[in-house]
Amino acid sequence: IANDLAVTASLTKISLAENNLGEEGTKLICEAVKSNTTIKELDLSGGYPSYNNIGGLAGAKHMANMLNVTTSVTSIDVGYNNIGQAASLELLAAMKGKNMV
Repeated sequence: IANDLAVTASLTKISLAENNLGEEGTKLICEAVKSNTTIKELDLSGGYPSYNNIGGLAGAKHMANMLNVTTSVTSIDVGYNNIGQAASLELLAAMKGKNMV
C-alpha cells in the first residue's frame, strides 16, 4: 500500500483505521504520504481491542515528521490510539501554524 500511495495522483483521502500498523507500518505510510501531493485526509485512528494503531510515541513522531514536510494534508485522525501526552504534543507542534483539523 505504501508504495502505491507514493505514486497515486488521484487519491485525496485514505483510511487505514484499526489496522494495527504499528510503528513500522506508520513510518512506511508517512514516508509515502510525504511524496504524494494529493492526499488531504489521513485516518490512522485506532480502536478496540488494542487502541494502538500507529505504534505510540514512535509512530506519532513519524506522523509529526510527515506533517512538517507535507503541505497537502489538512486533516488527520489519530483518535483511539492511546498515544499519551508526549505524542499529542509532537503532533500539535507539527500542526501549529497550519490550517488543519
